[in-house]
Amino acid sequence: MPAGFRLHPLASDSSATSQISARQVDAASRVTEFYAAFARVKQLVADFRANEKFYRSPAYQEQEARRDFIDKFWLALGWDVNHETQKNPFEQEVKVERREHGFSQRRADYAFYLAPNFRDVKFYVEAKKPHGDIATADNYFQTARYGWSSSTPVAVLHDFEQFEILDCRYRPHIDTALAQNLRQYHFSHYEDPEKFAENKPEVYAKA
Repeated sequence: MPAGFRLHPLASDSSATSQISARQVDAASRVTEFYAAFARVKQLVADFRANEKFYRSPAYQEQEARRDFIDKFWLALGWDVNHETQKNPFEQEVKVERREHGFSQRRADYAFYLAPNFRDVKFYVEAKKPHGDIATADNYFQTARYGWSSSTPVAVLHDFEQFEILDCRYRPHIDTALAQNLRQYHFSHYEDPEKFAENKPEVYAKA
């Protein structure tokens, strides 16, 4: 059980059970949701590991990584990446920038919002293909610049294999971009509930 997550022990008699507060029921529900997300992401880890050599090769492209793993990662956490339920284009918690025909763009691949505030970005995610180390000055500078330009405190650099959380509170410079790393994770950490949970409240929690 990760730190901060505790199921309330249900009493055996009905009178005690009826006294469980709404807060305790909500806490239990959050624990259930956490482990459901954890299980879904663990399956993605297994899928990645099964063909890791191919996924880390030059032949595997970013769009494929987004479709096969990155989109599914955020879907597993409860974000409506594909707008299956959030149909109103003005009230969607995830805005996805799709690259066509290999052209680059000036916006981050994903922008995340928290309802009911659909005006201010909560954080950005910049996607890469899992070929080589993505923790480079160029990648950090690009990702941090998205956050800095919109006064968003954090951004995530993500290729599924690596998960890099960057501090965007300060103007990024290519020479010092690597110093803006707050936390970094390898995909193997997704199998550890403590690691999986520790950064969730401040980066991508929906609550």
